[in-house]
Amino acid sequence: MDLKNDKKKFILKEEIIEGEENYQYLIKNLSFLSGLDIDFFAEEKIKRKVFLRIEGAKVPFIQSQRLLENFKAFFSFWKVLRYSFVILIFCAISSGVVFASLESLPSEPLYPIKRAFEKTQLALAFSDAKKAEVYLEIAKKRLNEIDRILATSTNDEEAEAMLAIALKDYKENIGKVVQIAMASKDPDLLRSCGISISENELVLSGIAKGASDSTKNELEKTDKVTKDSQNQISILKEDPSYKAFEEIESLEKLIFSLKEKMSSGKTPLSKVDQKILEQDLESCKTSLKRAEALYQEKSFNKVLSLCKEASNLARDCNTYLELTFLYQEKKRTLREKTGYTLEFSFENQVNVQEVEQYLKAAKIDLDLVPAFLGKKDFAKAESIIGKVDSQIEKADSLLYQLAKSCLDQRISKIKNLANILESCIQKSGNQHLDNGKDLETYCSDIKEVLDRVQVFYNKGQYFEALDYISVHLGELSKLQSMIENSLSSL
Repeated sequence: MDLKNDKKKFILKEEIIEGEENYQYLIKNLSFLSGLDIDFFAEEKIKRKVFLRIEGAKVPFIQSQRLLENFKAFFSFWKVLRYSFVILIFCAISSGVVFASLESLPSEPLYPIKRAFEKTQLALAFSDAKKAEVYLEIAKKRLNEIDRILATSTNDEEAEAMLAIALKDYKENIGKVVQIAMASKDPDLLRSCGISISENELVLSGIAKGASDSTKNELEKTDKVTKDSQNQISILKEDPSYKAFEEIESLEKLIFSLKEKMSSGKTPLSKVDQKILEQDLESCKTSLKRAEALYQEKSFNKVLSLCKEASNLARDCNTYLELTFLYQEKKRTLREKTGYTLEFSFENQVNVQEVEQYLKAAKIDLDLVPAFLGKKDFAKAESIIGKVDSQIEKADSLLYQLAKSCLDQRISKIKNLANILESCIQKSGNQHLDNGKDLETYCSDIKEVLDRVQVFYNKGQYFEALDYISVHLGELSKLQSMIENSLSSL
């Protein structure tokens, strides 16, 4: 799309700024947009990212020239090589020192390097979420240091001094996290901060159990700071703007989930059902757009009301699809089990009648499900599907026994056929039958079938074994008939 020549109103959606190339293109051509309607979530992303993308003020030409001349005058080719070599050595040494400092404790020589590295991490964290993440990580390190100091230190005075440093820094970092969270009011950030601070609270409680009375007192004070921070975040979560933003996010996820399920083709629907669901989906999308607009107008209570209604509709649609899928799955299962029951009845198997009763009851119950789905009585539909599951499970238990018994009989028949073949070969040699195949080839094929069936049998996969035999059953029956004819002619 050529933004320069586009005089129409341009709607900037979130997905347009996802790709780096798209984002750079938009920034470059922003001045050519005659009308810009920015999607709410796109605006939020732009706020976080735009200052990282816009080029800063350029150095004036004269100043640039002077800097370039100074650079050329100061650095000769050999100097560059020497300085590069020194820098490489420094980086190599520094990386090793930094790595070694990671396990250092307060008052140890490498501890300042550890703290300096943490400050570097903070300096490189450009977003609120990243800064909060680094502060939380530093706070966890301080807790780890506190635990190690209490576990390893033998000098009480030295331990108290180190604990004071670690505890103070822990409190400061937790305070920074709360400041960022309160300023941003980002739901994801608040959630992650709340979880991390709760984890810290548990860690502190564990550390305090084995500490001395004086140390325990300090740890309890620190624990109070942690709890206060958690309370502040909890209070912030009650803010209408936070709740509204969270509801918009929740509705967006529900809509996405519904779209995925409808487009997957996993649940075949009638044309009527498909049309109704599509209308409901469009209604949810419209509500989402309206909610975004209301959020910008700071009408948070209206956002909550609108999102609640739309979310309920989206949940109903999702539940309808899920239960419809389960209903169709149970129908397929019943057909499959009924097929096995018919097969076993021909084999004169016992207990077939009891299996049939369970499956018949399950089918009667399952036929009630569509009516309840139509009424949106999902609880009742789910209850019936659960009952059907129980009936199928009981039938399955009996079918499993029947399958084993039936399989034993069929294996016995196939083995008997193999024995007849071997007997024929011994008596009259390797004869060619009417279809051109010889007896030894058939004998080899039968043994291959038996070997494969035995693998299924050993794993308890009786139904799979029966299915495998069924594939070869026609050929085996013909073979038996041909052998019988051959024997009668001998």
